[in-house]
Amino acid sequence: QDADGQILAVEEIFFTKSFENCTIQSPIETDYLGRAQSIFDDNGVPSVDERGMPIPVILNVSYPPMGLEKSLEISIIEQQRVSRIDLNSNRRQLTANGIDSMKFRATCYMTNGSPAPVNTEVHFETIYGRWDEDIVLISGSAGSCDNVYYAPDFICVDTSYVWVANPNDTLFSNPIIVNVVSGPPGEILIEGVPDTAQAGGPIFIRLVATILDAGGNPVRQGTFVTLRSTLFSNPQSGVTDIDGQAVMLIQASREEPGFGTITVIAGGVEKTVRIEFI
Repeated sequence: QDADGQILAVEEIFFTKSFENCTIQSPIETDYLGRAQSIFDDNGVPSVDERGMPIPVILNVSYPPMGLEKSLEISIIEQQRVSRIDLNSNRRQLTANGIDSMKFRATCYMTNGSPAPVNTEVHFETIYGRWDEDIVLISGSAGSCDNVYYAPDFICVDTSYVWVANPNDTLFSNPIIVNVVSGPPGEILIEGVPDTAQAGGPIFIRLVATILDAGGNPVRQGTFVTLRSTLFSNPQSGVTDIDGQAVMLIQASREEPGFGTITVIAGGVEKTVRIEFI
């Protein structure tokens, strides 16, 4: 407006700035309401002096014919981004049962070393297991958030990590390796024992016992397996291999026709098979 309050329509207004790395549109004509709207772009460059110290940008608006001028200051600060993510867990080994779990904590830091702000989105990833939540927001002043990882129901070596989306890139955390191992014996499979045998003399049996956990995974190598039977007096035993199998060669006999039993025992679990002697 001029001194009399009259609107200055369709007049050129000039915009200038004190910082060379930013831009502003100029001149701009006023509309019928006397308004001139320009676009200022900081070009992603913070306003600093030659020493790197923050300084304000002075934006100046002028209308030379009447000597009108107005200025304001604006500071362009560097946009902080997440520059480091530390991922930690309280365990490194879980049981392959689909429910064994452990807690992870992700701590995020900005480029200036300060903790990431509240509500920063942290994305949790894993290859075989699952998370309680796929995305967790940072809460509190420490820049951290917690999540719960659940092991799959099969044996594997799993890898877990998190990531945060920055304005122009994606930052990933350190990976955490989780060994998912079999649980204790839960099932026994027996092979090699005949259904019938001839009474009155010894028989030789190559018994193969496969020991599985509750999820059907082979138990750990070296699991102790014992045999109990009405067909021999000396105790028999063996250990499982990498496939959860224990192979034992046994000599059994029954003088009279009838039934005999062999029981395989592993970790408190038993399985009995019966042989008919004729």
